[in-house]
Amino acid sequence: MKKLIAVSVLTVLAAASTSYAGAIGPLPLSAKAGETTFSAGYFFSQADWETENNATASDAELQQNQVYAQLGHQLSDNLNVYARAGAANYEADKGIIGIEDFDGSGYKAFGGLGMNFLIRDGESVDMGFFAQGNFFSNYNDRAVINGTTVAQKISTPWDASAGLTFQGEVDNGILYGGPLLYIAQADLERDGVGAVPFSDSPDYEESGVVGAFVGISWEPVKEMVVDIEVQVRSNVAGGLTFNWGF
Repeated sequence: MKKLIAVSVLTVLAAASTSYAGAIGPLPLSAKAGETTFSAGYFFSQADWETENNATASDAELQQNQVYAQLGHQLSDNLNVYARAGAANYEADKGIIGIEDFDGSGYKAFGGLGMNFLIRDGESVDMGFFAQGNFFSNYNDRAVINGTTVAQKISTPWDASAGLTFQGEVDNGILYGGPLLYIAQADLERDGVGAVPFSDSPDYEESGVVGAFVGISWEPVKEMVVDIEVQVRSNVAGGLTFNWGF
């Protein structure tokens, strides 16, 4: 029974690693109120997930790829808000019993909201605050394990992060980074019918709550800014974003 449920949990989580952070980006230092920005990006996440309320559930190491478009608006000289929409896939690259290199069911829709706020425009180092949240699609799956048909559903998956940003100019770009607090959660509903029937709903969350990020932003060509960013949370994440202002 324990082996069956553990395999079931790992299988569905591998197929639906549903809650990861997205790119944070630099502070809105040179932007003016009323400006709008369009961005297109890619973000890769690797995270360690754990459960604390179910003795038969197993922890999992998950990976996710995101591709997204983002629309930002400068509400004031200090405050930028944005909305993000895109698609994400779900993978586990370590072996699961009977399954090697499990790939999920392709890309599913997700969306997010966020803000960057400039607190202090310093002579050499600027300081600000950021916050963001992402919401992912539910995922349904069905598997036959040791003669038991297991219906599985990931529901209400989401993540949120907030923290401080410190940045300064380097050569022709901006180096930014700082500490962050994060949370990522999802509910797993499982129903097994067959040789070993069962039903339960363990909660999953990303391990840890404190992390850090660092990135560089520069303008390789006129009117296009590129951000490269790395985050350290329960594991590592990073991405590339292209930005155009208008």
